[in-house]
Amino acid sequence: PVITSTLSSLPEVAGSAAMLCDPNDTQQLAHAILSIYQSDKRYQQMSEASRERAEQFNWKKCAAQTNQALVKLFKR
Repeated sequence: PVITSTLSSLPEVAGSAAMLCDPNDTQQLAHAILSIYQSDKRYQQMSEASRERAEQFNWKKCAAQTNQALVKLFKR
């Protein structure tokens, strides 16, 4: 399971697979940790969602998208 910050691009990267917390709110972070730790069902669901989300990111896809952007940029 992933718990991450609500700041920067992390919510976009994590999508719905992570619990988002204000990094300055220690109570919110503690609640998120406990909610995963205390529930085997939530732990399993979040673990699966995290793996599925991670599969959406890979070097081959990154290279293809970078290539597309460069081709578009240099055709101007």
